[in-house]
Amino acid sequence: MLLAMIYRQLIPALLLLLLIPALTEGQSGWTRNKGGWYAQAEAMSFSSNNYYSTEGMRNEGNTFFSYGLKTYAEYGWSDRLTSIFNWPLLKMQHFSGTGTAVGLGDVQLGVKYALSKKWPVAIGLAVDIPTDDGKLFAQAKEENDLGIRERVNLPTSDGEFNFRANLAVSQSFNGGHSYASLYGGVNLRTQGYSHQWQSGIELGQLLFDRLWVIGKLNQQGRFSDEVNRSVSFLYGEGTTYSAYNVSLLYKVTDHFLITAAYQDFTDFLIAKRNLYDGGTVSVGVAFEY
Repeated sequence: MLLAMIYRQLIPALLLLLLIPALTEGQSGWTRNKGGWYAQAEAMSFSSNNYYSTEGMRNEGNTFFSYGLKTYAEYGWSDRLTSIFNWPLLKMQHFSGTGTAVGLGDVQLGVKYALSKKWPVAIGLAVDIPTDDGKLFAQAKEENDLGIRERVNLPTSDGEFNFRANLAVSQSFNGGHSYASLYGGVNLRTQGYSHQWQSGIELGQLLFDRLWVIGKLNQQGRFSDEVNRSVSFLYGEGTTYSAYNVSLLYKVTDHFLITAAYQDFTDFLIAKRNLYDGGTVSVGVAFEY
């Protein structure tokens, strides 16, 4: 009996780690039912030559390319407590004038606890665990004026721990065919990097009992204008933005979904700082039980 209970609890959790999981992780007030789980995997592509400095000045230069395989999963340990696993399993990035840096992204482990089930309100806590020291170099394709092929740091991990907390509230409408979510949170960074805050809204509509159409608007700001300007933009130091996202989730069966999404930045609420401005396209699969 005890072995059977352990088997029922551990197998879904192990499957989450073995599945090539994640699209865009959502912030919501809902938690998984006990024993329920969700896993998502997506491949993404991004390119841009429009860089915004930490002061918000726009510059055009070498095109930056990024490709990756993202993973995301949830498991319900009880009707109120859900664990979260979020990991960019593979990241490949380069400039038009460099070779490609290939590595792992930071692993995020978190929990979400339902403060209320009647009106879905949940608090989330997570830690981002670095997978490297923040140094991963790609070599320039051509020599500079001194006859040297320079190396450019294109880290896939920022080399520091992040501690995150957020609060989310959600509500469904129209017999469960529509929903809305609001969230706000903070990201406390180590290694002397500046702390950040995030907020967002998400709206979803189920069409034809099979297709979820989801729109998101997210913001990230910084608590201080004193930022470390000597590190690569890939560390996210002092990065601020507003971003919109349109996602499609099609239910092939009750348990298997295919996904697609497009995300881009905007100056709607928060100015773009320390980032390459462009659209990200992603496609993936998801499983839910």
